[in-house]
Amino acid sequence: MLPTMLHWQMNLPAGNYALAFEPSTIRPVGSSNPFPILEPAESVSLGIDLELLHGIAGQDLLALAESKGGR
Repeated sequence: MLPTMLHWQMNLPAGNYALAFEPSTIRPVGSSNPFPILEPAESVSLGIDLELLHGIAGQDLLALAESKGGR
């Protein structure tokens, strides 16, 4: 998982949809966790796993999110 990440989405004409997850250096409000500090030549591998659902499975998750006030 990335230390901090921004998420944005946009509904476009003709049923197209844009979704982005971007790494960020913005610390969440109330977070006391410092960002990791890397020494010269040190590296860290970070990543995310995405699962895209379509059809009935995706519709069920969308309905669940909307019932919880999400989206």
